[in-house]
Amino acid sequence: RQFLDARDPTFGSAASLILMVMTLIVTYFYTRKFGFGEEIVVA
Repeated sequence: RQFLDARDPTFGSAASLILMVMTLIVTYFYTRKFGFGEEIVVA
């Protein structure tokens, strides 16, 4: 709804970039702490 009201593609791209970076950071620290979970994966 915010994107439709604002009609600002610059804000939308900035917000999505921030969300992607935050996701990458959280994933990085999670894998450093808990590993990649190879023992869970079933080939």
